[in-house]
Amino acid sequence: MTAMLAPEEIRAIVAAAARAPSVHNIQPARWRFGGGGSVVLFRALDRALPVANPTGHDVQASLGAAFEAMSLVLSARGISLGAPEAARDAAAEGCESVVRASLEQTARAVDPLEPWIAVRRSFRGRFLAADAGQLARLNGIAAADARLVTGGEALRALAALHDAATWTFESRADYHRELWSWLRLSPRDPDYHRDGLNADCLALSTAERWAAARLLAPRPFALLRRLGMARPLISESAPVRSASAAVL
Repeated sequence: MTAMLAPEEIRAIVAAAARAPSVHNIQPARWRFGGGGSVVLFRALDRALPVANPTGHDVQASLGAAFEAMSLVLSARGISLGAPEAARDAAAEGCESVVRASLEQTARAVDPLEPWIAVRRSFRGRFLAADAGQLARLNGIAAADARLVTGGEALRALAALHDAATWTFESRADYHRELWSWLRLSPRDPDYHRDGLNADCLALSTAERWAAARLLAPRPFALLRRLGMARPLISESAPVRSASAAVL
């Protein structure tokens, strides 16, 4: 049976689905709920990263994450998304259509990932050590599309690779300028709760917000880059090294 939703329900559903990860949190997804019990996913054309993501791959992945999040949120309301199909007849100003899916009432259980949408967040601290039993349970995660990395030496190597990959991009002035344009470090920023990497999303402390607003601006960061101080400033190797395992 086709599901129909009230406007206030739609607003709550879209707000929850917007918690899906998107590259630089640019929030490229736009939604249209049709009167016939369907939803169309659009891509907002002004949400792009021409320097960091010239092929658009990461934006497409972000749209996929948004569609999955929509499916998870709807499952809590007893609604399933039908198989996505092309929506070439759908049009919206400043957007291009991605897919359309029907909204169907279902008796299936709520997706087990749905409760995690509201609590998913960044973590920038050190991890507690896992005991042997916890690590043994993690082995069940390993599969053809998931690799479990354990052991201090392997995690130290992974931390070094992560920092090296980050610096490959952050060493470029054009990349950093683009990233800076999507940073929202003060709640006074008019887009703080709309898009971009805000300080809450990044789990920055008050001191870290203050420092980031001053040191990550393009001109100070360029000076730190020349002095060899920029790479240590943005390193995230310490939390990775503190972990007992990582899943890739």
